[in-house]
Amino acid sequence: MKDIIPLLISLAGVAIIVILGEYLRRVHLFHTEVTRKFIHICTASFAATWPFYMGFNTIELISLLMFLVILISRHLHLFRAIHGVQRRTWGELFFAMSIGIAAVLSQSNWVFVAAMLIMGVADGFAALVGTLLDKTHRYKVFGHHKSYEGTVTFFVMSLIILFVCNAFGHFPMSELSLVWLAMLATMFENIAVAGTDNLFVPLIIIVLL
Repeated sequence: MKDIIPLLISLAGVAIIVILGEYLRRVHLFHTEVTRKFIHICTASFAATWPFYMGFNTIELISLLMFLVILISRHLHLFRAIHGVQRRTWGELFFAMSIGIAAVLSQSNWVFVAAMLIMGVADGFAALVGTLLDKTHRYKVFGHHKSYEGTVTFFVMSLIILFVCNAFGHFPMSELSLVWLAMLATMFENIAVAGTDNLFVPLIIIVLL
């Protein structure tokens, strides 16, 4: 149990992020979606650091614990900052699952980092841009609203994340292939509705890298 201290630190860090999100929701400083995506972005960014100070087996355990806590919270309506979205979605559960799946399938730390940041940061900022900007530039995918600005934001941020991670992780792909991978991730982010993008987007990144 050499990873017990990193495990406790990671769980405490996630708890602090969620509690802070709950506080922001209660004081109504921001739009509900902004608060929810704040938790999404911060947790994914924090999770991206985990392989550098703990083993993937420990990350799998954290993923399982997160999944169980979110499932209980969803049933008991405990953390409304996480579940506070009007459309029907299972995104928060898929989010926890994807961390464990990424830990199982990742061949390197930097592949895991890329998957987490694209799932969390690229997706989070795309949602924020789509929420806060002009709502006239929208289109529908399977009945779900998307914005052109949000889609472009996701693609650009995914591309930046892939290139930065490639600089450190040296992926076995050409730069042109990384551009195509960012486009493919963007396509899946668009068609994977009801929160399933939190599962399919990082899975695509890991499988192809």
